[in-house]
Amino acid sequence: MQYMRLVGSVLALAVTTPPAGGQPPAADIWVSELRVTGDAIHLGAPRNVTRRPGYENQPCFLAGGTEFLFVAADSSGQTDVFRFDLVSNTTNQVTRTGESEYSPTPLTPPGDGFVTVRVEADSTQRLWQFDMDGSNPRVIVSEVDSVGYFAWWDERTLIAFVVGTPHTLRLVDVSTPSETVVARDIGRSILVAPGGRGVSFLSREDDGTYAFRLLPLPLPAGEPRPLIDAVGGGQDAAWIGETLVMADGAKLFAARPFEGPRWREVADFAGAGIATVTRIAVSPDRRWVALVAVDPVP
Repeated sequence: MQYMRLVGSVLALAVTTPPAGGQPPAADIWVSELRVTGDAIHLGAPRNVTRRPGYENQPCFLAGGTEFLFVAADSSGQTDVFRFDLVSNTTNQVTRTGESEYSPTPLTPPGDGFVTVRVEADSTQRLWQFDMDGSNPRVIVSEVDSVGYFAWWDERTLIAFVVGTPHTLRLVDVSTPSETVVARDIGRSILVAPGGRGVSFLSREDDGTYAFRLLPLPLPAGEPRPLIDAVGGGQDAAWIGETLVMADGAKLFAARPFEGPRWREVADFAGAGIATVTRIAVSPDRRWVALVAVDPVP
């Protein structure tokens, strides 16, 4: 097998939800075998595991490393959660609801369940928890609406992108529940930074471009500080140890922002027929990488 050389392992990205009632863009999920050699990683030729018309997006690997959850839309645009098994190469539907679910993310620490952003009948976007078989749905933070993206900080704290004017970054204590606004006018990348440093996120600058900032956690720990400017027009990123990887079009770029503000190109997936990478996820055992690619316009 021929491999594409990279510089680390790619972590799961935060996800987005299309406008309520809108038709999500067509996208497929591709999977590559991953091999790690020292500080470098090698990716096998990606294969499209959800090849069909329509929208499949937001893969998130389960603890075992050979399965991931994702969402797919029907002809009306309504999305449900599905589960893909890399060993059997099979897909099973997990939720069958009248509402749309997005961003299925296993509980932290891993348990028998996952959390999603659910677009409810009145267009409310709140966080809901399901058992792993899709049963027993329940809202976990009823007071927090308009969630677009989220990630776990720890077992009781979620980091949420809340849609608004401007968009805000909030820490949500699911046990209280309570929320704290910690940044405003942000982009969609929300990532747990390496070494327990806190949370990195995209901030929109005065000139309309984006840059990464670091919010030290736990609070109180000071104001967010600059990390590195974003690459091109991309907003999709992941930490690989101390390395930050960002997608822009079909290319991946890498930087080590705690050492210096320099990006370098590390991979180009155009040769595989991928035009735009919009999500990246890695299995916990670092054997597999899932890429989401927007379907090209006919």
